[in-house]
Amino acid sequence: MKKIIVTCALLSCATLGAFAQNAKPAAPQPGQQGPMSPMSRPQSNLSQEQRTQMMAENQAKAFERQYGLTAEQYKGVYAACIKFTTKMDAARVAGKQMSPQEFDAAIGERDVDFKKVMNAQQYAKYEATRTRPVPQPGQPSAPAKK
Repeated sequence: MKKIIVTCALLSCATLGAFAQNAKPAAPQPGQQGPMSPMSRPQSNLSQEQRTQMMAENQAKAFERQYGLTAEQYKGVYAACIKFTTKMDAARVAGKQMSPQEFDAAIGERDVDFKKVMNAQQYAKYEATRTRPVPQPGQPSAPAKK
């Protein structure tokens, strides 16, 4: 009986110790940065042009890795990405959302530029791996382009 009582007492102490932890993280000391959350993340000080260039560069680098582009092809893809990203940003800055037809037209222009830059094998791989937007409820579905 004594063993059961001692065991229960030890388990109770261990349980209380586990729940005695502070639920809120400690406030950061002056000069230290606290944990980041999406709402507390500082806003970027980049200009609109810098953001556009950075986004286009990231897209072009991803295409370069995925499709094995040469340096000359990379420049062409980067130019197409700049053009596409600028178009998307212009719509966002204007405060309007592009219609599906406008978006498809912008993608189509980018695809034409890609086709000029990429060789047939790279472009075929791009077409095979390109994701098509999923139609949203209430919007007419666009026919698939092939």
